[in-house]
Amino acid sequence: MTDFFIGQLTLDETDEMNQRIIYALDRIGGIITVIINFVFMLIGLAGFCGGLVVKFGSSIYEAQITPIETSIENSVSSSGLGIVHINLDIAAILEPFSFTLIFSGLLIFVLCIFGCCGVCYKVEAMLISFQDSLKSSLKSGIKADYRGLNGTNLVSMGWNVVMQNMNCCGVDSYEDFTGAENWITSYTFGMTTYNLVTPLGCCKELPSSIDLFCASSPNDDNNNWKTNGYVIGKLGKGACERIVSVFLQ
Repeated sequence: MTDFFIGQLTLDETDEMNQRIIYALDRIGGIITVIINFVFMLIGLAGFCGGLVVKFGSSIYEAQITPIETSIENSVSSSGLGIVHINLDIAAILEPFSFTLIFSGLLIFVLCIFGCCGVCYKVEAMLISFQDSLKSSLKSGIKADYRGLNGTNLVSMGWNVVMQNMNCCGVDSYEDFTGAENWITSYTFGMTTYNLVTPLGCCKELPSSIDLFCASSPNDDNNNWKTNGYVIGKLGKGACERIVSVFLQ
């Protein structure tokens, strides 16, 4: 009788322990869910605020871009590539991008407020899919419309300004520019011919004379030729895609 009572107590204790384990796991799952929601809330809020800055804070980034525009103009002139006037209207260009940031950020934020973790995962998958599509579109834009340092179309000016500002070269590397239909890669000055391997915009220092060595014979010291400009999922860290994505319009 005593043995049975002791065995019964053991079974009860085991059941109680199992219930405690289940309760603890449930609590841990709840904490993880809250953390995931909180992280996505921050991402959504960052996107929303970033969109507002892009939409209404043109003076912030125009102050950084104007010196680069002047530097490109001077380099084109001193390199014997002609005379160009770079006037990149960032506010107008970034307007569609700002709406995307505002809407996407607000959507993610609202979904996480309601605790829709499953939906948040799907949103993340959609964002990754969108980034892959964006990456491909950026490269296609380069192939079709990039025209070099002296190009005055939107894609050329955009990439040149961004690559100088972000110290990168294309989406993945200089190879993104290989085969670009409208990019002139051969220049002859007197008896010297330069066959460009990278755009001049990828040079760490823009040429101030007809010496185009930094683009015809690039290396890690004189060129950003292998610097990846596209970093997936690194909010606030991705280089070229942060601005150039809007040049697809």
